[in-house]
Amino acid sequence: ITIRHAVAIGGCKSDTVDKVIPVIYNNPNAAFNVNKNIFCENEFVQFSATGSPDITLWNWSFGDGAGNQTPPFNRAYTNAGNYTPIVTVENAGGCRQIITGTPINIIAKPPIDAGPPIFLQIGGSKTIEASIANANQYDFLWTPGTALSNTTVLNPVTSATQDILYFITATHKTSGCAATDSVLVKVVTNVYI
Repeated sequence: ITIRHAVAIGGCKSDTVDKVIPVIYNNPNAAFNVNKNIFCENEFVQFSATGSPDITLWNWSFGDGAGNQTPPFNRAYTNAGNYTPIVTVENAGGCRQIITGTPINIIAKPPIDAGPPIFLQIGGSKTIEASIANANQYDFLWTPGTALSNTTVLNPVTSATQDILYFITATHKTSGCAATDSVLVKVVTNVYI
Protein backbone atom coordinates (compact mmCIF):
# COMPACT_ATOMS: atom_id res chain seq x y z
CA ILE A 1 0.00 0.00 0.00
CA THR A 2 1.37 3.40 -0.94
CA ILE A 3 0.15 6.52 0.81
CA ARG A 4 0.79 9.97 -0.70
CA HIS A 5 0.47 13.10 1.35
CA ALA A 6 0.56 16.44 -0.50
CA VAL A 7 0.34 19.89 1.07
CA ALA A 8 -0.09 23.21 -0.73
CA ILE A 9 -0.46 26.48 1.15
CA GLY A 10 -1.70 29.49 -0.78
CA GLY A 11 0.29 29.84 -3.99
CA CYS A 12 3.33 28.01 -2.65
CA LYS A 13 4.65 24.87 -4.18
CA SER A 14 3.26 21.72 -2.65
CA ASP A 15 5.29 19.29 -0.62
CA THR A 16 4.64 15.62 -1.28
CA VAL A 17 5.63 12.58 0.75
CA ASP A 18 5.15 8.99 -0.33
CA LYS A 19 5.17 6.21 2.25
CA VAL A 20 4.95 2.53 1.41
CA ILE A 21 3.24 0.37 4.01
CA PRO A 22 4.04 -3.24 3.14
CA VAL A 23 1.18 -4.96 5.04
CA ILE A 24 -1.73 -3.90 7.18
CA TYR A 25 -2.76 -6.72 9.49
CA ASN A 26 -6.28 -7.21 10.71
CA ASN A 27 -6.76 -7.56 14.43
CA PRO A 28 -7.16 -11.17 15.49
CA ASN A 29 -10.64 -12.15 16.56
CA ALA A 30 -11.38 -14.65 19.35
CA ALA A 31 -13.90 -15.67 21.98
CA PHE A 32 -13.60 -18.21 24.80
CA ASN A 33 -15.77 -19.92 27.38
CA VAL A 34 -15.63 -22.43 30.20
CA ASN A 35 -17.91 -25.43 30.63
CA LYS A 36 -19.65 -23.86 33.68
CA ASN A 37 -19.05 -21.06 36.18
CA ILE A 38 -19.08 -22.83 39.56
CA PHE A 39 -16.45 -25.43 40.38
CA CYS A 40 -14.97 -27.17 43.41
CA GLU A 41 -11.34 -26.80 44.43
CA ASN A 42 -9.09 -28.97 42.22
CA GLU A 43 -11.92 -29.70 39.77
CA PHE A 44 -10.89 -29.32 36.14
CA VAL A 45 -12.21 -26.26 34.30
CA GLN A 46 -12.48 -26.83 30.56
CA PHE A 47 -11.46 -23.79 28.50
CA SER A 48 -12.57 -23.76 24.85
CA ALA A 49 -12.34 -21.01 22.25
CA THR A 50 -12.92 -19.97 18.71
CA GLY A 51 -10.59 -17.63 16.89
CA SER A 52 -9.43 -16.33 13.56
CA PRO A 53 -6.89 -18.60 11.83
CA ASP A 54 -4.15 -15.93 12.03
CA ILE A 55 -3.80 -16.22 15.84
CA THR A 56 -0.25 -17.26 16.71
CA LEU A 57 -0.26 -16.69 20.47
CA TRP A 58 -2.72 -17.17 23.34
CA ASN A 59 -1.58 -15.49 26.59
CA TRP A 60 -3.79 -16.30 29.58
CA SER A 61 -4.18 -14.70 32.97
CA PHE A 62 -6.28 -17.06 35.08
CA GLY A 63 -6.46 -14.94 38.24
CA ASP A 64 -4.13 -17.34 40.06
CA GLY A 65 -1.43 -17.77 37.44
CA ALA A 66 -0.72 -17.46 33.74
CA GLY A 67 -0.14 -19.65 30.71
CA ASN A 68 0.04 -19.76 26.94
CA GLN A 69 -2.04 -22.85 26.15
CA THR A 70 -3.90 -23.10 22.87
CA PRO A 71 -7.52 -24.08 23.58
CA PRO A 72 -9.14 -26.42 24.25
CA PHE A 73 -7.44 -27.35 27.54
CA ASN A 74 -8.24 -28.13 31.18
CA ARG A 75 -6.81 -26.58 34.34
CA ALA A 76 -7.77 -26.67 38.01
CA TYR A 77 -7.95 -23.93 40.62
CA THR A 78 -6.49 -25.11 43.94
CA ASN A 79 -7.92 -22.39 46.19
CA ALA A 80 -11.49 -21.26 46.75
CA GLY A 81 -12.39 -17.79 45.49
CA ASN A 82 -13.62 -15.83 42.49
CA TYR A 83 -11.40 -15.66 39.42
CA THR A 84 -11.81 -13.76 36.14
CA PRO A 85 -9.82 -15.31 33.29
CA ILE A 86 -8.43 -12.99 30.62
CA VAL A 87 -6.79 -13.97 27.33
CA THR A 88 -4.73 -11.82 24.97
CA VAL A 89 -4.52 -13.22 21.45
CA GLU A 90 -1.89 -12.05 18.99
CA ASN A 91 -1.19 -12.57 15.30
CA ALA A 92 2.08 -12.57 13.33
CA GLY A 93 1.80 -8.82 12.76
CA GLY A 94 1.77 -8.14 16.51
CA CYS A 95 -1.89 -7.10 16.49
CA ARG A 96 -3.77 -8.08 19.65
CA GLN A 97 -7.19 -8.53 21.13
CA ILE A 98 -7.90 -8.80 24.88
CA ILE A 99 -10.92 -10.84 25.98
CA THR A 100 -12.20 -10.87 29.55
CA GLY A 101 -14.17 -13.94 30.55
CA THR A 102 -17.08 -14.46 32.89
CA PRO A 103 -16.01 -14.78 36.55
CA ILE A 104 -15.45 -18.33 37.81
CA ASN A 105 -16.49 -19.22 41.37
CA ILE A 106 -14.35 -21.89 43.05
CA ILE A 107 -16.01 -23.50 46.09
CA ALA A 108 -13.97 -24.86 49.01
CA LYS A 109 -14.04 -28.58 49.67
CA PRO A 110 -16.06 -29.53 52.76
CA PRO A 111 -13.90 -29.44 55.92
CA ILE A 112 -14.88 -32.93 57.06
CA ASP A 113 -13.05 -34.50 60.01
CA ALA A 114 -13.70 -38.22 60.58
CA GLY A 115 -12.65 -37.87 64.22
CA PRO A 116 -9.96 -39.44 66.40
CA PRO A 117 -9.01 -43.14 66.24
CA ILE A 118 -11.35 -45.43 68.18
CA PHE A 119 -10.26 -48.25 70.46
CA LEU A 120 -13.07 -50.73 70.92
CA GLN A 121 -13.38 -53.91 72.99
CA ILE A 122 -14.88 -56.91 71.23
CA GLY A 123 -18.64 -56.87 71.81
CA GLY A 124 -18.62 -53.12 72.51
CA SER A 125 -19.81 -50.17 70.47
CA LYS A 126 -18.85 -46.50 70.17
CA THR A 127 -20.08 -43.45 68.33
CA ILE A 128 -17.72 -42.18 65.64
CA GLU A 129 -16.97 -38.54 66.50
CA ALA A 130 -16.87 -37.04 63.01
CA SER A 131 -17.43 -33.30 62.72
CA ILE A 132 -18.10 -30.56 60.21
CA ALA A 133 -19.50 -27.03 60.53
CA ASN A 134 -23.09 -26.60 59.32
CA ALA A 135 -23.67 -30.34 59.09
CA ASN A 136 -27.23 -29.85 57.81
CA GLN A 137 -25.78 -28.54 54.51
CA TYR A 138 -24.14 -31.89 53.68
CA ASP A 139 -24.98 -35.46 52.74
CA PHE A 140 -22.76 -38.15 54.27
CA LEU A 141 -21.68 -41.59 53.18
CA TRP A 142 -19.56 -43.98 55.25
CA THR A 143 -17.69 -46.84 53.58
CA PRO A 144 -17.42 -49.67 54.17
CA GLY A 145 -20.76 -50.00 55.89
CA THR A 146 -19.61 -53.02 57.92
CA ALA A 147 -20.74 -52.91 61.57
CA LEU A 148 -22.16 -49.35 61.33
CA SER A 149 -25.57 -48.36 62.68
CA ASN A 150 -26.18 -46.06 59.68
CA THR A 151 -23.96 -45.18 56.68
CA THR A 152 -25.62 -41.82 55.88
CA VAL A 153 -25.35 -39.90 59.16
CA LEU A 154 -22.44 -37.84 60.48
CA ASN A 155 -22.00 -39.85 63.70
CA PRO A 156 -22.90 -43.52 63.32
CA VAL A 157 -22.24 -46.13 65.98
CA THR A 158 -19.68 -48.82 65.19
CA SER A 159 -19.68 -52.30 66.70
CA ALA A 160 -16.73 -53.61 64.70
CA THR A 161 -15.32 -57.02 65.63
CA GLN A 162 -12.02 -56.50 63.80
CA ASP A 163 -9.79 -53.55 62.92
CA ILE A 164 -11.32 -51.44 60.18
CA LEU A 165 -10.60 -48.16 58.41
CA TYR A 166 -13.79 -46.19 57.75
CA PHE A 167 -14.06 -43.40 55.16
CA ILE A 168 -16.61 -40.61 55.32
CA THR A 169 -17.47 -38.53 52.27
CA ALA A 170 -19.28 -35.23 52.86
CA THR A 171 -21.04 -33.76 49.81
CA HIS A 172 -22.41 -30.21 49.87
CA LYS A 173 -26.12 -30.34 48.99
CA THR A 174 -26.02 -27.22 46.80
CA SER A 175 -22.59 -27.10 45.15
CA GLY A 176 -21.95 -30.85 44.96
CA CYS A 177 -18.41 -30.32 46.25
CA ALA A 178 -17.18 -33.34 48.21
CA ALA A 179 -14.33 -34.32 50.49
CA THR A 180 -13.32 -37.52 52.24
CA ASP A 181 -11.57 -38.30 55.52
CA SER A 182 -10.89 -41.54 57.39
CA VAL A 183 -10.87 -42.93 60.93
CA LEU A 184 -9.34 -46.15 62.21
CA VAL A 185 -11.29 -48.41 64.56
CA LYS A 186 -8.88 -50.65 66.45
CA VAL A 187 -10.44 -53.66 68.17
CA VAL A 188 -8.71 -54.70 71.38
CA THR A 189 -9.20 -58.11 72.94
CA ASN A 190 -7.83 -57.48 76.40
CA VAL A 191 -7.55 -54.28 78.37
CA TYR A 192 -5.01 -54.21 81.18
CA ILE A 193 -4.83 -51.53 83.81
